[in-house]
Amino acid sequence: MKMVRAIGIGCQVIGGVLLVHAGMGITGHVINETLTPSLAGIVGLTFLLGGMGITMWHHRAYDTYESPVRKAIGDRAYERLSDEDQQGTLKSYRRQQNKLEKDASYHARQEAKHPVYTLIRTEHFEKAIEGQPRERIERALGKLQDGKMNI
Repeated sequence: MKMVRAIGIGCQVIGGVLLVHAGMGITGHVINETLTPSLAGIVGLTFLLGGMGITMWHHRAYDTYESPVRKAIGDRAYERLSDEDQQGTLKSYRRQQNKLEKDASYHARQEAKHPVYTLIRTEHFEKAIEGQPRERIERALGKLQDGKMNI
């Protein structure tokens, strides 16, 4: 994550230099004399905004993964870990989060496939099943309620 942050800051610096080059002639064309000022402004603005986007993404990723880990094991304990151990801890946390998300979505899909129905036994229904074998009717109603029978 330190590399991503360095890339973001580097893009911002390059963008800032190109914007200065586009706006003023103070660099004396040391950066690039063939780059027109308007093109340098567009490229500089692109690098600057891209660097800001990368840096903001880095902070969001930090809040998503590193902050809960720090809360779980404590800031001091996390800081004492080597970089490799920090990365390993973050990877295991991400794996656990992904597994929990997959499990939750799996259960949601299963519930959507097999919803639990509530049957209302009306007078008309009771009149229609009169004379039928009671155990067979109850078994069929149980299957309907569990979602194991196609309607």
